[in-house]
Amino acid sequence: MAASATTRIEFDFDAALLERLRERRPEKSDRELLESSARIQLGREAIARVRKRFAGVPMEEIEREAVKAVREVRRERAAERRAAG
Repeated sequence: MAASATTRIEFDFDAALLERLRERRPEKSDRELLESSARIQLGREAIARVRKRFAGVPMEEIEREAVKAVREVRRERAAERRAAG
């Protein structure tokens, strides 16, 4: 995965909350902890949007389309590796 651009920010953060994050993942830096938390929140919001959008679609159809999409991506990546190799 390519490195993304970063922006330096400074903000006040709940010290007790940050300490709880540090206790759970002591191997991670504060930056990594906060980025991970932001990604989790964005992911949860995306899942909620998808659930709302496809609320009336049968689960079997969703699963079938998901498997189809995963297989397509795997084929594309395999083709890219073959072309690069």
